[in-house]
Amino acid sequence: MTEARHPRLPQDPRFYETVLDLVPTPVLVVNADGTVSYGNQALLELSGWTLDDGIGMQMLDAVHPDDLPSVMEAYQGVASASANDATTNGPWLPIRFRIIARDGRIIPMEATGVNALGDGAVDGIVYHVRNCRDDELLAEVFAGVASHDPVAQGCAPLVERLALPPHAMAVAVFEQHANGTARCVVASDDVVAKLPATTVSPVPWAGLSTEPARTELDMLPADVAATLREAGFGSVFHAGAHSPDFDMTLRLVACTSVDHPSVQGPISQITQARELLSLIATKAHNDRTIASNAMRDDLTGLPNRLGLSHRFDRIMATTDDCAVMFIDIDRFKPINDVYGHAAGDHVLATIADRLVRAVRPDDFVSRIGGDEFVVVLTDAAGRLANTTVRQLADRIIAVLSEPIGYEGQTIEVGASVGIALGHHRNLEELIAKADGAMYRAKRAGGDRHHVSIDSAA
Repeated sequence: MTEARHPRLPQDPRFYETVLDLVPTPVLVVNADGTVSYGNQALLELSGWTLDDGIGMQMLDAVHPDDLPSVMEAYQGVASASANDATTNGPWLPIRFRIIARDGRIIPMEATGVNALGDGAVDGIVYHVRNCRDDELLAEVFAGVASHDPVAQGCAPLVERLALPPHAMAVAVFEQHANGTARCVVASDDVVAKLPATTVSPVPWAGLSTEPARTELDMLPADVAATLREAGFGSVFHAGAHSPDFDMTLRLVACTSVDHPSVQGPISQITQARELLSLIATKAHNDRTIASNAMRDDLTGLPNRLGLSHRFDRIMATTDDCAVMFIDIDRFKPINDVYGHAAGDHVLATIADRLVRAVRPDDFVSRIGGDEFVVVLTDAAGRLANTTVRQLADRIIAVLSEPIGYEGQTIEVGASVGIALGHHRNLEELIAKADGAMYRAKRAGGDRHHVSIDSAA
């Protein structure tokens, strides 16, 4: 750049060059003969070009052959129009095409051209470029958050994008919860994925802001910094997004090599990534809320049959033994007939509360319909003793037989309990056996328990 060519520049022309290099949007200037006269840092990072091989090259040489006709037409339209005459209906409209990056990657782009050929300071066509891979990324993220694992599937394309050139960062996404637990959801690099395990604190990023930021290695715990230095990393960039209830935070951590040429580039990419993290965290929260509501009984707050099935699978993953109690409330139907359904709802809610208080902390109470409840009893230390289950059944019957007050009146019910013991049994099979045992208890007069015949050893 010379003073004569750019008379309006301040004495130090590097001012505008620096400003343009800090802009995250790629900017390209093309001369009248189609040669590239300028590209800012964002453009160089996107295309993989350097100043030496980018400046002076023919712009059309980088365009995908299939897109040459449309790019030529758009270029000629912009070049033939005056900047003062151009309108939103004219050649300023953006055009989409593909370029072939220096490393052979095909990158979809959208460019808006502005005719500055008559401007003595620029004397070229200025293109503002947008990487359309962002559109593809958004589509991939939306597809991911619609999957069965919205966090992992939604974050995967985001991590993959940041790990590929021109960004070439080592990236991981961590899922943190308010109770202090955390997991690495997806990662492009083993070193970054294992970072939480390298510190005394389970999550080294727990105290950091969710705002996009850069952290120097010296600011991290000594062992974390040492691990990153050994792997050749020089800077850590991070950003996070909370779920709507603040119970979960998704934190993206990206490490750049010691010789990475740009600081602004990673910050720009992390800032965009944070918006997608927020989308994923919100979707995961909504899915979790919907799933939780679908597995819970509205009246009592207990898990319903779906919730019971979900919990049973988790229980059987940690123990060899369980027992299922099927509880049917005796003398319940007349309550609705005599006192009304509001009284019946009050009785059911009271029974649910008493059941939860009567069982052991590791046992699981659910309401599977009407006046029917199921309790799953576990014993991770060894096989449940028949007598232990019988004693608990007697306690439940006694607790449920206590009078229930309702609007100045006393309501009394009872319980018939069927028991089935299992050893890696199917839940539905255990419920069916316990249900059969419950009917035998009810036919015997109720207010008692009965153990399934093949469980009564």
